[in-house]
Amino acid sequence: MDLFKVNKYITLMNLYVSCSSCHKDIKLEQKAKTKTEFKSNFGDTIEIRCPYCGTSNSIHVNSTFAKLDKSLYLIIGLLCVLTSIILTFAFSGFFLFIFFGPGILFFGEQKNINAYNQGMIPGR
Repeated sequence: MDLFKVNKYITLMNLYVSCSSCHKDIKLEQKAKTKTEFKSNFGDTIEIRCPYCGTSNSIHVNSTFAKLDKSLYLIIGLLCVLTSIILTFAFSGFFLFIFFGPGILFFGEQKNINAYNQGMIPGR
């Protein structure tokens, strides 16, 4: 076991599909950075049961979409605030980590989310 191996799926992006019956968003357990990667790991279509209405859905890769995981983003923001407070008292100065930390993560992840949502798999 390699302790320094970074999980490539630690991300602020979650994948969702819309139920064909009740039209509510269903969060997927599968993780991928692109639709091509999703297709190679899980196939063209996946079967999923809606937790809200119980309908079984056959979902194509192009029907998946990504959203920002706001709870994880909030936790990272709070960690940045705490880090800034500690650095401010430790070094007698105000550190802008409180503003730049979450902002850099947000804009980087938003770029990944937009790329995932705009990408399409040919053939359907």
